[in-house]
Amino acid sequence: MSTTRRTRNLSATFVAIGVVLTAFQPTTALAATEQVLQPPADIGELSATLKAVITERNQQILSDPATSSSRTQLQLFSAKSKAKVAAEYDELKARKTRLAAYGQGYSSVITTFESEIFKFEAERASAEITERTDLTYTTGGPPESYRYEQIVEFTKTDSGWTIDSVKPKNEGGLPPSTVVSAAQLAPAPGARKPLILGPGQVATEAKASAPNSHVPQTKPGTGPKSDQEVTLAAGYNYTAMTNYALNWALGRNGAYRSFGNDCQNFVSQSLKTGGWADQGGWYTYDNSWWYTFANQTYSWVGAQNFRNFAVGQGRVSYLSDLNDLGPADVLQVHWPEGTPDVDHSMFVTYSPWSAGTRDIRVSYHTTDTLNRSIWNLYSSFPYATWYGLRT
Repeated sequence: MSTTRRTRNLSATFVAIGVVLTAFQPTTALAATEQVLQPPADIGELSATLKAVITERNQQILSDPATSSSRTQLQLFSAKSKAKVAAEYDELKARKTRLAAYGQGYSSVITTFESEIFKFEAERASAEITERTDLTYTTGGPPESYRYEQIVEFTKTDSGWTIDSVKPKNEGGLPPSTVVSAAQLAPAPGARKPLILGPGQVATEAKASAPNSHVPQTKPGTGPKSDQEVTLAAGYNYTAMTNYALNWALGRNGAYRSFGNDCQNFVSQSLKTGGWADQGGWYTYDNSWWYTFANQTYSWVGAQNFRNFAVGQGRVSYLSDLNDLGPADVLQVHWPEGTPDVDHSMFVTYSPWSAGTRDIRVSYHTTDTLNRSIWNLYSSFPYATWYGLRT
């Protein structure tokens, strides 16, 4: 098997057997048993192919039908994968319609490719790519951005290379706005059931009112927060929390360990930055919350464990409507399949109240995403159950 890495701003392509080289070694420096391979001539074709299909996929969600209706790149997929890809495009179209019902849409998309690593074996090839995409909302506000690692698999035929599949590198991540997962193509599950947290404990699901049809609550402790809030409330600095989340949504802070499923770790870091104090205790107990150089509590890195701690210790309160979410609040989601636990945590980084509309955006890790609309999330995952936590 040969492996080739292509990254932006590289002046040359390097090939080796089973490894990715970071610098070129002249032939004279290699042991006699090592083999120097020439970069496959097909790399340019494969790179152009994967970029064409991913760019077209991302355009399916745009509001402009002249752009979003194009499916010319379906011909680049193998016969066994065309039907699945067409179904994904249909779901993106339906998702766009659902999002429009909330008064939102996308006006433009820009996709770049930060790295490409190609592997070849006989008549098959694969590419591990990192995509960075920026989406502009028709309602204005900051763009939505995500960084997404994918695996593209190819087969060589008499007429050239075709794509067999495009799949996430990390199967546990939340799919971006332009990607449809297998679960999203599955038949609709039954009615959503409330999340049972323990004896006599049921989580409060947040309703999804249209952005302009619900006035946020004004009760103490549950009223809307303002983006301009800079004063400390209960000793917390929500601006510091939000700024931290905005800064690290698409990256990793080296001062903390990173995990394969990093969503709650990211939320905990943001809360800690704004003043959340450690609470001592054994690391497996959900009445403790802390991080040290050597270890961290389950509640620091687990979405359900965090919910158990934050609700149980009075650090948060449930919101009855998604429109009540304000800066530095936490949005959690439970998928209809799987165990009856919270599955993912997100952090509110944008929520202005303008002209009667609450345009709320969240940022999160896995998949790394900056300022995604909660209405986009709700329209992308209509069978999920959502929980808003006031911090």
